[in-house]
Amino acid sequence: MIWGGWGADWPSAITVTPPLFDSRINLTQNSDGQDYGAYQSDEFNGLVDEAQNAASLEDQTAALQQADIVLGQDVAYIPLEITKFYFLYGSKVTGYTNTPASAMYPDLGAIGVSS
Repeated sequence: MIWGGWGADWPSAITVTPPLFDSRINLTQNSDGQDYGAYQSDEFNGLVDEAQNAASLEDQTAALQQADIVLGQDVAYIPLEITKFYFLYGSKVTGYTNTPASAMYPDLGAIGVSS
């Protein structure tokens, strides 16, 4: 068992799923890279290839969703925690925004207070 964390480079599973589970890019003679469980699956790797070569974001997402199903069926990961945050702000707060790109945290650069 290992406790691992990950911060996506871009709000898409393409920057998370392959680096963690695609054995072709992580496994070397001396290291498993981010592939903590040394997971290897030709079916999964094929879906990663399909996602990386997809002509549209929708096709990429569909392939990655299938890849996630394969990971689940193989019990490649077991979530130990699901965290939910609730952010409250008053009526005088301006520019409040949060997006998947900020891991749903508020974008502090855009927040202000009206006078």
